[in-house]
Amino acid sequence: MTVLCVVSVLSLLPFATSRPPHIVFIVSDDLGFNDVSFHGSNQIGTPNIDAIAADGITLMNYHVQPVCSPSRATFMSGRHVIHTGIYMPFRQGTPLRLNLSYSLLPQYLRRCCNYSSHMVGKWHLGQNVLAALPTGRGFETYLGYWSGAEDYVTHDTLGAYDFNDDARHEAGSAAAEVTLRPAVELNGTYSTAAMTARAVRVIEGFGGGGGLGGSLPRRPLFLYLPYQAVHWPLEAPPQYVDRYRGRTGGDTRRQLVCAMAKALDDGVGQVTAALKRRGMWDDSLVLFS
Repeated sequence: MTVLCVVSVLSLLPFATSRPPHIVFIVSDDLGFNDVSFHGSNQIGTPNIDAIAADGITLMNYHVQPVCSPSRATFMSGRHVIHTGIYMPFRQGTPLRLNLSYSLLPQYLRRCCNYSSHMVGKWHLGQNVLAALPTGRGFETYLGYWSGAEDYVTHDTLGAYDFNDDARHEAGSAAAEVTLRPAVELNGTYSTAAMTARAVRVIEGFGGGGGLGGSLPRRPLFLYLPYQAVHWPLEAPPQYVDRYRGRTGGDTRRQLVCAMAKALDDGVGQVTAALKRRGMWDDSLVLFS
């Protein structure tokens, strides 16, 4: 996984004086090898994820850490866990965070090629100081949750609401202003749907549709989209659960995982469709992990 981040950045260097590609990095959480149909599973149809694999390169010897924070720290920093020192997931309320002295991927992309970086989804790399949040680590906008696990619909984690709509506003040579806003209007919205909708809005803003409060900068886009699915707790909209009734041998937990994976695939399909609709697909590097 270190190679993935490094290659993504180094491959852009020849474009530094021309036109770098847009980058959309989609991450699923705890998705199993047999939870996608391009690996041969006939239980969960994932045509949209399959299409990315069919149209690109499948890394069959690509591995990540088995838990959340270590993988995310490596994705963002390009450092192996032996260098980040993060071996286990951060607990809710912990003062632990990814070392603030590290320059992360969106910061490199800004310096390298003037990328505009936006994040939608699960952070889980520290939340006890402003500098540790996504808007403190190079992302201009952020919608999602800072912690490691929460309810998919109420967005509750240990009795607290954790679903924020944050932004970093550059003010010329002055210090950037950061706004943090609990997205209480999304209480009751399934997280996969909420994250997909925001990702599509970001893309539409870059494609000229003014999807995110007007027209976004005419710069290359880096969109980091780490979905909550299919991480515990196992929750899915009823219409997805019903699709797998009687198809999992009576295993209700497997039925929920199938439903969550199918909702995830539908979300991926909406994101790739938005890229195509806005004329960005042929100029985009799309990664799914």
